[in-house]
Amino acid sequence: MNRDVDKDTLLRMASKLRMVIKNKGVDTSGIRRVLEEIIDEDRLRKSRILFGLVTVSLSDFKACELYKEDIPAGKMVDYLIASATFPGFKLTRIDDRRYIDGGIINNCPINLLANKGIKEIIAVRTLAPGIYRTVRDPDIKLTVIKPSDDLGRVMDFNNALIKRNLKMGYYDAIRQIKGLKGRKYTIRPVSEDHVFQLLQSLSEESIQEMGKIYGLEEMNPKRMLFEEILPQASERLSLAKNASYQDIVIALLELLAEQKGINKYEIYTFDAFMDLLKTEGSHKTDEPGFKLRLLDKKPHLLKTAQTIIRAV
Repeated sequence: MNRDVDKDTLLRMASKLRMVIKNKGVDTSGIRRVLEEIIDEDRLRKSRILFGLVTVSLSDFKACELYKEDIPAGKMVDYLIASATFPGFKLTRIDDRRYIDGGIINNCPINLLANKGIKEIIAVRTLAPGIYRTVRDPDIKLTVIKPSDDLGRVMDFNNALIKRNLKMGYYDAIRQIKGLKGRKYTIRPVSEDHVFQLLQSLSEESIQEMGKIYGLEEMNPKRMLFEEILPQASERLSLAKNASYQDIVIALLELLAEQKGINKYEIYTFDAFMDLLKTEGSHKTDEPGFKLRLLDKKPHLLKTAQTIIRAV
């Protein structure tokens, strides 16, 4: 989109497009070569690790949820490709049936594990297009790890973006599994009393300054902070109704950290994170495509975070 396109480039693009139309989709022979090189079907079948996949048969409009023991011998790569035949790819044919990516019917097949009696499941989401089906079983302990930021376009194989996504996935998992705080940053929790004392230490002037941001009338500053400012901030941040003061403060500080370009992929203590935000100027970030996109979207919240940092 951001490059000059000359006549030769247009001709090459047109030629590729004609091939796609002729083949009724993007050719997947390259994917097949890679899978045939790296998949040891015999070893996969003998492994004690459960394995299953989902694909959809377009020939008979049937969802196929298959475990490795359900897949005919010698067909493992075929069904792997079928389960990853993204719309726009050339349809996969197996035994006179045409298949497409199973994500359109179940893009996080937790039920494949639940049906095998697994009671503790960690599901890694990519928030890809398709249907997400929950398993309503009170005996299952389900941990869902979601990406904390946009993963980029589906077919974007930019090397820097891939490395960023791998790093983001690691910290998203650490945060969830170890019970650390933050939504985009990873922060070790402190006691609620520690955060309450921090809020109590805010001067009346700084609280009234925040009150003006929200258009609040004159009232007792401490009541204004705990009964109006923090609940309103929590709602604008789309936090859970039972969010703690620590959750609210950290979510506010994360906005300021992102605006400053502070590195997301590190584990911070609460106090170290605060100290970093007090430093002047912006910090470097290695995120591809980083831009200051918060100022227009959440000015009230950003100003609240700035006031808290200046006041403590």
